[in-house]
Amino acid sequence: MDEQLSAALKQQLRDVHLPDAVSWWPLAYGWWILVILALFGITALVYYLLRKHKQNAYRRIAIRELNTAYTLWQQQNDVEAYLQSANAILKRSVLHFTKHQGVASQSGQAWLNTLASSATCELSTEFKNAFGSQVYRANPDAGIQLIHQELCNWLTTHKAELGLTVNESIPSSPINNAKLKDTKPKRSEANNA
Repeated sequence: MDEQLSAALKQQLRDVHLPDAVSWWPLAYGWWILVILALFGITALVYYLLRKHKQNAYRRIAIRELNTAYTLWQQQNDVEAYLQSANAILKRSVLHFTKHQGVASQSGQAWLNTLASSATCELSTEFKNAFGSQVYRANPDAGIQLIHQELCNWLTTHKAELGLTVNESIPSSPINNAKLKDTKPKRSEANNA
């Protein structure tokens, strides 16, 4: 009887059934928080990168114009035109990240001090000579290749903080074959300063 009873009990036993797999949906609260934080982080990163790209647009425009002026110098070998164009590009770049309109009328040592205050490295003597005094001479003597390389470096790496606020728009001025005129200080302003 024990055998019959054990056989009957064995027939009543069934295989072990595993429970259904846990569904990934609906998500637990922790996952929802993680998804929201990830979306917020991605949105903030995209916003930051777009804003940075927009803020540096003046740098890209200035380098493009400077390269155009350099190409014209290579074709025409007009050092005076290149220095005046480069000086105007530098002034527009500085005016872009500062609302201080007095920068446009700076020349000589004051202009070099403004450039040096936003530079990330020491400006070369050739650079200082070119934009300190030679830019206003009729036949300047300057090593344009070295100056062009340093200008591109300055435009790429300068600090856009001079303790002043950033303008929203950049004044654009296409470079053409005509010489760009540089803004010189007026005598009445120089005497008042």
